Amino acid sequence: MTGKGGFLGGYTGGYTGGYTGGYTGGYTGGVVLGDSYAGSMYADAMNRSRGAIIDTRPDLNKALWCLKDREYSKKPKEESADSHVFRWDTWVRKYLATQEAIRYMDFHPVEHFDGSPDCCQMPEGGNPQIASLTMDIVEPGGYRVEAFTMQRPSVAVYQAQLELVLQWAELREERMSEILTQIDNQIPFWGGLVPFQSERLRYTRELIEVAVEMAVFVEMRFKHELAAWRPTDYSSMVQPMITTPGHGSTPSGHCTQSYVICEVLKALLNTVYKPGTAVEPDLANGHNPVSQAALGNALESVNEQMERLAARIATNRVVAGVHFPIDNVAGRLLGVVLGEYFVYRCGYKWGTYLEKDGNKTLKTWHRGRFLGPKYDKPDEDFDPVNQPYDPESGPVRPFYVYESPYGMNPPSDSPPSMLKVLFARAQQEIQLLDLSFPLMVR
Repeated sequence: MTGKGGFLGGYTGGYTGGYTGGYTGGYTGGVVLGDSYAGSMYADAMNRSRGAIIDTRPDLNKALWCLKDREYSKKPKEESADSHVFRWDTWVRKYLATQEAIRYMDFHPVEHFDGSPDCCQMPEGGNPQIASLTMDIVEPGGYRVEAFTMQRPSVAVYQAQLELVLQWAELREERMSEILTQIDNQIPFWGGLVPFQSERLRYTRELIEVAVEMAVFVEMRFKHELAAWRPTDYSSMVQPMITTPGHGSTPSGHCTQSYVICEVLKALLNTVYKPGTAVEPDLANGHNPVSQAALGNALESVNEQMERLAARIATNRVVAGVHFPIDNVAGRLLGVVLGEYFVYRCGYKWGTYLEKDGNKTLKTWHRGRFLGPKYDKPDEDFDPVNQPYDPESGPVRPFYVYESPYGMNPPSDSPPSMLKVLFARAQQEIQLLDLSFPLMVR
């Protein structure tokens, strides 16, 4: 007993002391002091150095630098061009840009289902009290459009999907390294396709991180309203291999964020392309000649790899035991819509057209709906290939809606935003490394 007590006491004391000391030291150094020079030795050395070199001439003008003021818009009531945003540290820009990305979003519960084009319809015999939430975009001038509506599936669907979660658990050992490294950081995996973890693409990485922060704000609002239980809440047989997050299950945040990243990268790489679209190589800017067929194949390959990575990251959360497959079915479309909306706010212009009655209208982002009560096969797995959301890609399942929020009259441009100058910097980096496809879409 004495030996055991000594072992436990030593282990507990050592662990607690080490953890507390390490955590407190790291937290204090990172949060309170703020930088690597904020130590007593550096502070003393800096004071002594200043005292030795400062110019003390009494007639010297102490204002040595000629500083330019920020630029102001020439139009009254319009925000500045935000060129001075690059004066600030990266973390400051991220806060500012994320606020820009979400500033026009408005959330409200779906209170009625009257069958009109502007509200969701419940399936016949459905429960009018099903948890639902709509996100609208209210742009300057009060123009309001529906951006995304999500309805929670029935409890019976989650119960039916428990078997899928248990089946996917067989792959936990095989995918352990991916699951653990993807808990908080997807960047290395996307960086394997586009090296934006490198300093050469620092603004690209910054833009991606802002898009992900925007997605977190939105997904958390949907998670809260839908209040879906996690797999481990339904069954003690799940036993997740990682900590179950302390928020709702639907939609999957990792899935949402992955598809947001996918859409932003498509815009930056200029691969917004659907198989069968006529594309021509743009040779006006010194690009090497390439055949139309080769260009189409390359675009399709890049897009497929990004789509596969997004789906794999999402599925790994099911393997880990913290999500149902249907959480990914919902998160996928939410991510696509948010990604499209984000690059629209960045000033990105799609090169394809919507045609109606012989008229051509510039294509824009899409609104989406995930109608959980219409999930017609409760035990169906997450399968992006066989669950198209875009009518141009195949018959759309009844639980998906994906359409233009503006009808045939989209705006010619998005509202002014500092997102545009950040996106332009990212585009410049991408083009400098010849990572953007020389493409014209007809």
